[in-house]
Amino acid sequence: MLQMIAICPHPPIIIPEIGKGELVRVEKTVEAMKKIAVDIKRLDPELLIFITPHGAVFQDAITISHPRKVRGSFNKFGVALSIEREFAAELSKEILKASQSIKGMVAELNDTDAQNYGIKLELDHGILVPLYYLDKAEVRCPIIPINMGMLPTSELYEFGTCLKKAIQKINKKVVIIVSGDLSHRLTPDAPAGFDPQGKVFDEIMVQAIGEGDVMRIINIEESLVHKAGECGLRPIIMGLGVLDGQKMETKIYSYEGPFGVGYLVASLRPGQEIATRFLLSKIKEREESKLTSIRNNESWPVKWARENLENYLHKGELLPKPAVKPKEFSGRKGVFVSIKKQGQLRGCIGTISPAKESIIEEIQANVLKAAFEDPRFEPIDKDELDELVYSVDILENPEKINGIDQLDPEIYGVIVKKGFRQGLLLPMLEGINNAEEQVAIAKQKAGIGTHEKVELERFKVTRYK
Repeated sequence: MLQMIAICPHPPIIIPEIGKGELVRVEKTVEAMKKIAVDIKRLDPELLIFITPHGAVFQDAITISHPRKVRGSFNKFGVALSIEREFAAELSKEILKASQSIKGMVAELNDTDAQNYGIKLELDHGILVPLYYLDKAEVRCPIIPINMGMLPTSELYEFGTCLKKAIQKINKKVVIIVSGDLSHRLTPDAPAGFDPQGKVFDEIMVQAIGEGDVMRIINIEESLVHKAGECGLRPIIMGLGVLDGQKMETKIYSYEGPFGVGYLVASLRPGQEIATRFLLSKIKEREESKLTSIRNNESWPVKWARENLENYLHKGELLPKPAVKPKEFSGRKGVFVSIKKQGQLRGCIGTISPAKESIIEEIQANVLKAAFEDPRFEPIDKDELDELVYSVDILENPEKINGIDQLDPEIYGVIVKKGFRQGLLLPMLEGINNAEEQVAIAKQKAGIGTHEKVELERFKVTRYK
């Protein structure tokens, strides 16, 4: 039986042994964590489920960490403090069974899997921080660590409905801990930089959670989410899915953002079933409608890129050159093709200078490279095609500049050069707030040190969506 979903932040600084003198700056959060831990203790749960954004996160899967020892420590934060728990194996099996209907994969990871993927299955700070407060409140039952996946909103929510079925199968009291911080961009000294939209995002989230308004959370614009720089939205959506079809009794314990990061402590308790609260089909329809709208409004080069990739994956060949094409795409220029899935980059590769006889051929070649040769991602599979969104950037010739003051990341892309090393970053990228960040990321891509001097070039692009 599900007793409560607790939404908890996870800044290590709220651990007294770590925060020490800084603890006074997060006093509201610390007190709220103590209170929610006591409330959970009163429920006397037999199992705890943790949903974290900082474990083994996969692009196409939600995973359950099941190492031989379910243990984690705060060692990397300079404190010799560790916590170990028993793994709730019975519930994990039920979750895997219930989740077989989801399009995205749900899998259990053991130590051998972790070694093969080059990851660690230790409890991460997304779990350890709330678990610390539960431990202090003497809540010491078995746990299941669930790692969020970079899946579509509907699949994250649907996983929550499967979690609900699994909980109903076992005859035990369960509390779910949804771990996640809100915006990381609330103040000029915030760790991810400042964006005024961070406050807007947090206000929407706190109000919607307080009112149990699921669709308001689901409908938050992707651009606002990116500007907020959060890490809690996906875990929260997974948690909300567990309450699909039910009224919620909500409680906001606290919210504050003293270090430029939004910390929310809240609880959601299941109420009676109501027909209008079954939202999964509505969420799926929303995603389909959104993608249909994007397809119907595609520019010519984006449609050309998409149709070439689709044709190649289905038939193994590119499309023949079109007999008629817009005049502006008949010349030769550098082209970048970007592919996103659920707002997350899925591939991006291009050419600074033209390598083909025409822009048409440049787009053809680079959409395949973006799909199959971007070393940051696994090659795109044809099962993903219905979820992909494309953009095409056509580059103007680069020009040398004398300094960073001649850059504007909203207008110009940048090329950094140091000997044979070269890095490029396109303009108008979400999350890039100033020229310093733009140059730093371009240097990083090129393997150039932060303090190394570089030659700079800038360029304009025409972006097609």
